[in-house]
Amino acid sequence: MTDTIAPSIYGNTGVLASLRAFILSVLPIPAGYTAPVQVIQGLQNRVAMPAQPYFVVITPLFTSRLEWNLRAYLDTYTDAGGTAAITQQTQIDVQIDCYGPSAGDWATMLSTLLFDEVACDALTPTCQPLYVEGPRLMPWVDGEAQYETRYTLTVALQYSAVTTIPQQFASVVNADLIDVDVVYPPT
Repeated sequence: MTDTIAPSIYGNTGVLASLRAFILSVLPIPAGYTAPVQVIQGLQNRVAMPAQPYFVVITPLFTSRLEWNLRAYLDTYTDAGGTAAITQQTQIDVQIDCYGPSAGDWATMLSTLLFDEVACDALTPTCQPLYVEGPRLMPWVDGEAQYETRYTLTVALQYSAVTTIPQQFASVVNADLIDVDVVYPPT
């Protein structure tokens, strides 16, 4: 058995995937456009910005431990042993950048909904929002030296990172008493 962690930050069922699905579920298509909103992960090499004039970028900033580990054991009652599940309560801060003509409205919507039970219900069981900072107008200069509208906010999410490792168990213990002074005489 190999060590595993769940949920992860990345992956199809990770924290960022849950946040992306939530954002896609609440943001409307801007007036005058027909294509759905694109939500992409930031800090990707050799990936161009989306061609459409509106999109959202989510970028993980940092993580921090919120409490001491919690350990749980599972014995399979076989020679293979069992597992130990070690849980670390973790906070991850994620920057959400909204681009385009509706960026300000989107940032305000996300700031509102991430601070409400709507996000709590939508993000369960992967993670939960702790607090939201922003939105802030942070214009961006593109490759053509033009200012683009960008609003940014930061959301702090909590998730339980469970690392599962192999664990040996003993089903039978043979204990014998020994006279310590006889077996290991004092010197």
